[in-house]
Amino acid sequence: MTRLPVMVSLSLLVVGCTTQLSARVPTLAGGATYPQDLDTCENTTPPGIAQRGERFAGCMVAAGHAAWVEVATGEEFLVRQSRPHDRKVAEDDVAECYKISKNESTFGNCLGPRGYRIQRWDPRLHRR
Repeated sequence: MTRLPVMVSLSLLVVGCTTQLSARVPTLAGGATYPQDLDTCENTTPPGIAQRGERFAGCMVAAGHAAWVEVATGEEFLVRQSRPHDRKVAEDDVAECYKISKNESTFGNCLGPRGYRIQRWDPRLHRR
């Protein structure tokens, strides 16, 4: 009987902790508003949603910065916009392309026509 209360307590602890996890993914500054945009994008990305990190990345890209996104194969790509995007549109674009992408070609083919450029991971640029 003591196992049930312990399991319930542990479950509540895990759920409580994971809802507060940061949405932030590695990003590169693209302008003077970078610190404010980090906070804005984290605060406007709702907790508990699917692709929270990808939505944060889209928000930062729409603000003029670049963000790293990892696809299913473990490859990482720096995403930048090649034309301006509304924040919500960029969040949806990055999240949708992430869901269907298995590698560089599918990720690039999905984002390219939508007005984004991707760059494969480069250890000289990628700093966490």
